[in-house]
Amino acid sequence: MNINEKITELQSLFLSLRFNGQAEEAAAINIITKLESLRLMPTHGEITEHKIGKKNDDGKAKYHLLPLAALEQVSLVLMHGAQKYGENNWQQVEGWQHRYYNASLRHLFQWKTGEKCDSESGIGHLAHAICSLMFLIEKERS
Repeated sequence: MNINEKITELQSLFLSLRFNGQAEEAAAINIITKLESLRLMPTHGEITEHKIGKKNDDGKAKYHLLPLAALEQVSLVLMHGAQKYGENNWQQVEGWQHRYYNASLRHLFQWKTGEKCDSESGIGHLAHAICSLMFLIEKERS
């Protein structure tokens, strides 16, 4: 069994596990991500030669660099918002520049003063702040 097959086997094992909490699941996601990065590293003897087709990804987004635990937390914030207001309701908010700017700062201030999680959702203030900042980026581009 080569290294890539072993990595795939380990990733499958972690994906099949059941977790008791978000921290355990986040740790497993972190391990899976690290295993994937190992797959991307050349092994002895394959540093200079590529036997598979080429694809030029220069200048393109490298999504594998995104921290999965943070993305998961932001996804939980989006799910909470969808349940409370409806899916993608954030796109219809009037005065979005000020509202999401203020929301992101409120969550950052709460986090800075030592409150880790939002009292209503139970999800981290940093994830709420990131979510609001993502809304600002998305709305600015449209």
